[in-house]
Amino acid sequence: MVVDSNPPIPEMPGLAGRHIELAQAEKIVSAPLRELFAWWQSHAAAGPVRRCDFDITEHRAIAAHLFIIEPISVGYQLALAGEEYLRLVGTKKGMRYLAEDPDPTARDFKTYLDLVARIGKPFRSIGRLELTVRSWIRFEALLCPLYTAAGEPGGFIGAAAAHSG
Repeated sequence: MVVDSNPPIPEMPGLAGRHIELAQAEKIVSAPLRELFAWWQSHAAAGPVRRCDFDITEHRAIAAHLFIIEPISVGYQLALAGEEYLRLVGTKKGMRYLAEDPDPTARDFKTYLDLVARIGKPFRSIGRLELTVRSWIRFEALLCPLYTAAGEPGGFIGAAAAHSG
C-alpha cells in the first residue's frame, strides 16, 4: 500500500497493492468515478452531502459501478453494490467491516472508512486486487462521505472501475 502523506494515512497492510489519496478531479481516470466526484463536489458546495441528495435515476449510466456503505453499531456494512463493483471487489451486499474482523482486508477497510469519515472529503484509491476466483485486476475507486440530515457522519457512496493504466 502506498499512501499520500497529506493527510496522514495510517498503515493498512490489508489494503496492500493500493495507492490511497485525497481525491482530485484531475487524477481520476475512470468516467464513472469522474461523474460521481463531480456530483459530490456540486452538492458539497452547499454543505454536507446527504445520502438523500443522491438520485440513482440521474446516474443510471454508472449504477453498475456504485456502492453504498452504511454505519452500523460495530462498524460498517455494504448496503448497495452494483454489478461491476461486485465483479471487481468480490464482496456481496451485507458485507461487514469491523475493527475486530479476522480478515485483515475487512479490518483495514474499516480503518479506511473511519479515516474518510473523520476527514470528510472523498478519497481515491488505485491499484491491483486479487481474489480467489480470479487473478490480479487493476482498479480505481472513489469513496465519498455522506451525512445525516442532522449533519452527523452517515455512511459513504462510492464507485469502482477497472482501468488499464
